[in-house]
Amino acid sequence: MFGLTQIARHANGEIPWAFGQPLAVRTTLRRWRGTVGMILSVGGALGLVLMLLFMAEGSIWIYVQDYVESGTDLYITRRGGVMVPILPGEGPGTIKNARQAMGQIRGMPETRGVLGVVTWQLERSTDGPRRDKKTELVAVVGVEGDAEAIRDATQIRSGRWIRRPGEVVIGRKLAKEKGLAVGDTLTLDNRRLSIVGIGRLRGVGFLGEGTAFLDMATLRDLGGLSDFANIILVDASDPDAASRRYVENLDNIDVWDRNRLIEGAQAANASGMVFMGLISGIALFIAGVFVSSMLMRSVAERRIEFGTLRAVGVPNRTIIGIVIGEALLVTGAGAIVGAIVGTAMSVWLDRLYADILGVDTLYHAQATQYLAVTAIALVIGLLAGWFPARRALSVEPADVLREA
Repeated sequence: MFGLTQIARHANGEIPWAFGQPLAVRTTLRRWRGTVGMILSVGGALGLVLMLLFMAEGSIWIYVQDYVESGTDLYITRRGGVMVPILPGEGPGTIKNARQAMGQIRGMPETRGVLGVVTWQLERSTDGPRRDKKTELVAVVGVEGDAEAIRDATQIRSGRWIRRPGEVVIGRKLAKEKGLAVGDTLTLDNRRLSIVGIGRLRGVGFLGEGTAFLDMATLRDLGGLSDFANIILVDASDPDAASRRYVENLDNIDVWDRNRLIEGAQAANASGMVFMGLISGIALFIAGVFVSSMLMRSVAERRIEFGTLRAVGVPNRTIIGIVIGEALLVTGAGAIVGAIVGTAMSVWLDRLYADILGVDTLYHAQATQYLAVTAIALVIGLLAGWFPARRALSVEPADVLREA
């Protein structure tokens, strides 16, 4: 019935849809099996590249997310201190006489809020008879000042932030690994602390999900610490003016703003970016060689077709356009497949490992990355189609007609 219908349509002068398409499209549709194979191969390579781009951007985003989303404008460390460590042993250092320094900062006109932060370790013990107790070290952060007064300085998933001594907020990863929840008790250095929230303070390191946050006075008491801070977080009305004033009036400090922190994150991930770039380059090269070799094979199989086209006077630029058009169709469709594959792989890896590592996400997707992969795919299509196109022009009509 289908065949009779098609015959009737042709008899009435209707032209099939495929016949109305450009020659490159008609040729590609006629060889759809080989075309689908090339599209899937190119899409797989581009999907790998896109996933690596997402992960590379995500590795930087893990470092800078807190600094971008938090209302904290400036981070003060000891002179020579490092907010984003690259080498072993690097860190922010210690600011001595922290209370005096924070008092000076509060008195400056650009300052809207100040927090002092100390990172430390305390011994955790479980409840029960003394002989049965198991001890372990827990990373803790002491906070001096009202963290809730700075916009988005905290990220609370459940409960609330600490408001008085004897309270503690624990990170999501710590809560999950130790089976703790809001309302439970966490014993640190033989003091029972009430867990009032699951969350973290932004800007004190990307491992904050595995940390316990408590009042600075409580930490100094438990750890026997003196008056110092590792980092002072500042919410400023004019960050540039505030930074200059702090450097002029305070001794032995460095001031980090968001731009400097992002540069530090990029430097910390430089080696990983080179490695991912190398893998991406290899994948793109293989994809280009594959498309070019398949098109060369296609040209060889269609010598009679190209010879006939030349014999009837089809211009060389049209023949070149046919072959390069096929290459662009394949790589353009491959870019769409690659976007789907790359996004799916990234989402799958993120769901599998992000929670285990204690981070919100392992990848960070942007529209510019999709556009970049599409542009790369089209460039590959142009390069991969050029040599087969030149080979198509080398077909002599007389030789082809003799063979036919």
